[in-house]
Amino acid sequence: MLAVLAGVASLASVSAVSVSDAVCLFAVVGAPVPGGDGVGRAARPRPRTERRRRAVDATRPPREADPGALSLLAEPYETVEDARIRLRGLERYFRDRGDGRAVFLTVYARVTEEVAAAVGRGAFEDPEWVADYLVEFANHYRRAALAFETGREAALPTAWRVAFRAAERDGTFVLQHAALGVNAHVAFDLAFALCEVGVGDAVVGSTRTTGG
Repeated sequence: MLAVLAGVASLASVSAVSVSDAVCLFAVVGAPVPGGDGVGRAARPRPRTERRRRAVDATRPPREADPGALSLLAEPYETVEDARIRLRGLERYFRDRGDGRAVFLTVYARVTEEVAAAVGRGAFEDPEWVADYLVEFANHYRRAALAFETGREAALPTAWRVAFRAAERDGTFVLQHAALGVNAHVAFDLAFALCEVGVGDAVVGSTRTTGG
């Protein structure tokens, strides 16, 4: 909930949309997720749809990895400050190159900065847990972005594959870029991140694989 509320404020502040429009945008996290069932499990694709996707993938030219992006994605985030600085750096890198992935990162980097500041001023009952969660959550985005950047799209959940491919196309609106990123990261990644840091006394291992 904190991430969603912060994201609403961030989106309204960095783009020409009202708070009410931002709320409507973030409401998509409650809708069915392409590639997931809303709780982090990948949906089983329909056989015909999956065959069509593989056929399209086979015709796509290999993606050339960007060395600048790889320098910001290759190594796992270790601390809150590390995640904050590198996410913001990646957002600027993408924005300077006209990469559509910068739109979601503008929102996400702002959310990360706000939560990091709240951790620093002792706003949480368990700041160590929140810090661990923030770093793990950020690493889910990093792994997905790294897989896409290095041409390993088959390792990506459908939600991230759709979001990243949309970023490559002309004609995608800013709100669409943001909504697709929120859909993939909040409605899909968040549950896995919570499982990995543990909720209460239980620690549950993740079954998701994206590599990196």
